[in-house]
Amino acid sequence: MRLLIRIIGGLAIVMIFFWGTLFALDITNPALANNRLRGDHVRQLADAIEKYRQARGTYPAVSGPVDDLKKDLVDGGFLASIPNDPKASAGGQYRYLGGASFYGLLVNLEREPWMLHTKPASTCVVGVRIKGTGAWGDPPACSFQ
Repeated sequence: MRLLIRIIGGLAIVMIFFWGTLFALDITNPALANNRLRGDHVRQLADAIEKYRQARGTYPAVSGPVDDLKKDLVDGGFLASIPNDPKASAGGQYRYLGGASFYGLLVNLEREPWMLHTKPASTCVVGVRIKGTGAWGDPPACSFQ
């Protein structure tokens, strides 16, 4: 009986270290941190775009990098500054497409390496009535929407 208790106690300690290591890898994962920051950026942009629509009656009619929204959102007082993708220098800038009654923000997510599985890099979209338009090949909705 004592031997069984020692074995179970030893296994419990090993499992605590194992799960603690997995948790630490998750926290220090730069791709995960960058993707969370992208989620924050997209929420800021979406809020500003909605404020613009409430004030003007339509979404900004622009197509291209989100920097093209500076005139409408920043100069219009709806957003302090246009957020930049953490890897914008690597061609990962957010993209915007909008018209009178729709808009979309295209986001490139980084690959998040995990010990037990690997999630591939992906592209997703956030917006209003953007799905089904064929914009950017209709990527899936972002999970942080």
